[in-house]
Amino acid sequence: MIFTSHRPLSQSFRKYLFNGQPFSNLWILRFKKANYYSLTPLGKPFYTPANEGNIAIHPSGNFAFYSICNQGKTQKGDGCEIYKVWYDRIRSKWYRKEKIPELAHSSSMGGLALERRKVAENYDSHPAFTKNGKIVFFSSRRPGGYGGSDIWFSKLQPNGLWSPPQNAGPLINSPFDEIYPQPAPDNSYLIFSSNLPGSLGGYDLYRAYTADTFQSFYKKDSFPPPLILQRMIGHSLGLFKTRLGI
Repeated sequence: MIFTSHRPLSQSFRKYLFNGQPFSNLWILRFKKANYYSLTPLGKPFYTPANEGNIAIHPSGNFAFYSICNQGKTQKGDGCEIYKVWYDRIRSKWYRKEKIPELAHSSSMGGLALERRKVAENYDSHPAFTKNGKIVFFSSRRPGGYGGSDIWFSKLQPNGLWSPPQNAGPLINSPFDEIYPQPAPDNSYLIFSSNLPGSLGGYDLYRAYTADTFQSFYKKDSFPPPLILQRMIGHSLGLFKTRLGI
């Protein structure tokens, strides 16, 4: 299991100036025997002096997308960018980190409403692949959205490049923040987190349905209004998958 943590890498860890915590890194938990496991940093090429997180491994197992945030000199509000790291299945080793130019953009937009502060430059984060790996969803504050962070998507093309990102539309996005998209394994709905007014408070989980395995997902009238999930999971941000799809 791979996850994001602010736990320090060493005794002399650097603190993130915004919240005073150590910079986040990706960690891997390996279960070896009953009641025995190993926990180690995922390390290079993922590691940077900034905040890393939100990893999404492509269903092919050949590469992963993840986010690097706050790389600028202020170490406060220097945005987020999505990177790609390749995986050598023969050597069982991650290698070669690179930007994804098809998904990149540059803008001067504000930060998450949760933070109530200005963020310089990009904010692209929270990548998530469909089960067949042909679509990647992510959150972004790029121009052309409905305000705040919106859910966007891009399709994998036959030449191996990703199509220009498209906004998921007004039945999902709002003037507030929509983040952490996660498509269902059967492609029948998209779960995401939003601080839309009328929720249980803060960020809640929503589910928006598509009628035709994402073929009609991109039509603005193809979704019923998003539904707030059960009260027991209010104030929720990140999502994870189980065999049931959440």
